[in-house]
Amino acid sequence: MAGKRYFMGPLVLTIAVAIGTGVGCSRLVWEYAGWYGYYSLPPMAAPFWLMVLCYGLFWGLLGIAAGMALAVPLPPWEIATILRLYFLCLILSLAIPVCLLRWELPLISFVLAVLLLPLCCLLISAAARALRLAGLLLLPLFVFSTYQAYLLLGIYLLN
Repeated sequence: MAGKRYFMGPLVLTIAVAIGTGVGCSRLVWEYAGWYGYYSLPPMAAPFWLMVLCYGLFWGLLGIAAGMALAVPLPPWEIATILRLYFLCLILSLAIPVCLLRWELPLISFVLAVLLLPLCCLLISAAARALRLAGLLLLPLFVFSTYQAYLLLGIYLLN
């Protein structure tokens, strides 16, 4: 029985884009990181260093899972769907810390976090259709996005 053939090109490319997004985000908000400490935070709010670590894992898992899903042979419309959802998740996850820390817009950050939740669900579904392991790798992404929406709602309501 012949197995599926996998290509490494999409995996390398999606990981590189995700790491580039992380580096770009850190360059954009690093000078404004102190603002996180000035916000009134809700209960169970993570410290800033833990949020940075979670974002790094978020982008890493996003790149790995999208690359794995794109590495299997898929019809062109499924490839396009996964790529669109991948880039939308990256753009929204980049915009959230920029809006919160650099521009001090907690409501806009919360709205973006809420928009990220269904995108994560759609990406998990599309990636799991292509490769079940890719969908499983994206489950922590949904958990972190849910926590992030809670945290941003608390920041908005308390400030």
